[in-house]
Amino acid sequence: MKRFSSSKRAVNNVVKGEIKWELRPGGMLVQKRDMGDASSGPMIKIKVSHGSFHHDITVPAQSTFGNKPLLCFCSSLLCCGRMLVFLVFTLKRLVVYTSQCMAKLLNLAQIEGDLKKVLVQETGLEPKEQRLLFQGKEKDDEECLHMVGVKDMSKVVLLEDPASKERKLEEMKRNQSVLKACEEVAKVRAEVVQLSDKVNALEGIVHGGTKVDEKELLGLTELLMVQLLQLDTIEANGEAKVQRRAEVRRVQRLVDTLDNMKARNSNPFSSSGKSEAFECASPSFPSSTRITHDWEVFD
Repeated sequence: MKRFSSSKRAVNNVVKGEIKWELRPGGMLVQKRDMGDASSGPMIKIKVSHGSFHHDITVPAQSTFGNKPLLCFCSSLLCCGRMLVFLVFTLKRLVVYTSQCMAKLLNLAQIEGDLKKVLVQETGLEPKEQRLLFQGKEKDDEECLHMVGVKDMSKVVLLEDPASKERKLEEMKRNQSVLKACEEVAKVRAEVVQLSDKVNALEGIVHGGTKVDEKELLGLTELLMVQLLQLDTIEANGEAKVQRRAEVRRVQRLVDTLDNMKARNSNPFSSSGKSEAFECASPSFPSSTRITHDWEVFD
């Protein structure tokens, strides 16, 4: 009877809310634990070797190698602590505790326990570019540190993914090629700027009605064509290709300007001469019509 009354008092305490319960993964109701203490967990220091560099990384013991430790933390909760199982419970309390427990688990999902993400700040390698080895074996992102035996002062080897390394080398080569092409385009641009100044100066003279030496116009045209051929020999991609296209259009506009100047320079008064010739060639019509024939009138 005493044992029965003791159990009855315990149930009454549960009903009064003196003991808080929560729903664990797997559908078991257990006494609520302090999630704040469990979520943080003990901190461990890991020695990470990356080539000739060594990094000391401090992370929670329940962290994973590459994913957030929600599943890892839940599995550890199932393996430790006292679990009080009640087979009969009201549906109302079950729903309340289920919602509370889900909220706690969602909060745990925000806990940063990703070793690869911590290494991003130290090495500059993105998580997808990292390969972590412990005791000579590569570890998956979902594996937990404490579940595979990683303890305080354990050593982990970091390798860069070969495919990522190859992509970086190719990108570096492309960047160097673009940089070299941009430098070559810049040299041509400097020459074109000087030629453009000369073209603008001659354009002002020709438009003023003064003739210039035809050889000077031809010489500038030839120099611009040389720069156009120089641009054509530059192998460019990306930004360098855009710059090269802009310079080609600039040179073509200058060549067109010189062609117009040649036509104007050959006959600076061609427009006024044409108008005068048109006026002289206009026929003069008599003001009235004279009758020079006698017409016969028929009755």
